[in-house]
Amino acid sequence: MVAEEFNLHIKNVKKALVLGIGGGGDILGALPTRNYLKNMSIECRMGCVAYERSQYDSKPGPRSLNEIENVIKVNDTVALASDATKTSYGLEFQASGMSRFLGENTVLIDITRGVEGVRVGLEDFCRKFSVNLVVGVDVGGDVIASGYEKGLRSPLTDAIMLAALKKLSVNTIIGVFGVCCDGELKLHEISDRLAKIYSEGGFIGAIPLSFNDIEIMREAVKYVKTEASRLPILIAEGRTGETSIRGGSRIAELTFFSIFTYYLKTDTVYKNNMMAQKISNSKSFLEAYEILEKIGVTTEYGLQLKRKGLF
Repeated sequence: MVAEEFNLHIKNVKKALVLGIGGGGDILGALPTRNYLKNMSIECRMGCVAYERSQYDSKPGPRSLNEIENVIKVNDTVALASDATKTSYGLEFQASGMSRFLGENTVLIDITRGVEGVRVGLEDFCRKFSVNLVVGVDVGGDVIASGYEKGLRSPLTDAIMLAALKKLSVNTIIGVFGVCCDGELKLHEISDRLAKIYSEGGFIGAIPLSFNDIEIMREAVKYVKTEASRLPILIAEGRTGETSIRGGSRIAELTFFSIFTYYLKTDTVYKNNMMAQKISNSKSFLEAYEILEKIGVTTEYGLQLKRKGLF
């Protein structure tokens, strides 16, 4: 377990917010981080962005808080969700399922107001709830992508959240869990990106799934619908190799390296993420999308529009 430096980073933390930053399903991939912090006597809240995969939400793009029922609004972009939280048209969020599993409120982030909206909302949330660490966990590895990898499909949400976390006044850490389990970046691409971040002093530590994590995640998947975040459980059962996800449209790689959460310095990840830099001043999701679209980056929203014949 390479956790010594990570433990130093969390030494004085009393309350943490652990977020899945790449989509609703990433909340499951953030669960091992939450477990680790709680075992270190740190009070934790879990959350994720209000953006579900198209197989769960037929409406393209993220949901604004104005579209969501049964939440407690903390501010314009951050809300507390319960097991009853859903959209006005009946969609239940993965955060709702996690809330049901944990028996506590989770946090939903509205990214429709862009990086600036997320930053302002998280600053306010951290102040009101005395949070002094935010950990943003991405499942798969898009958050460390260059932007032009052949298999890259959904970097926009990660880039928005990374840019917002970079701007927060409280301490932040980026976690990457389940590398290659989303069927986007290949293992050699992940390795190259992590090596670059490591060479620049941005590597904090890597912690594998514990047996307790695996048991907890096996129960959690009964409440949280996700493909990528659940694949590391299969690795713990001895399965490796390729497996199809997203209705057969992608091939995920199951490797031993996928059971680790790699903890990285937010500043270093941001420095190496051209996409987050380009959209860092965006004031809406659409503005951020259009910026990346113009420079030829494939995004989850662009793909959703194409499937709907809207692009």
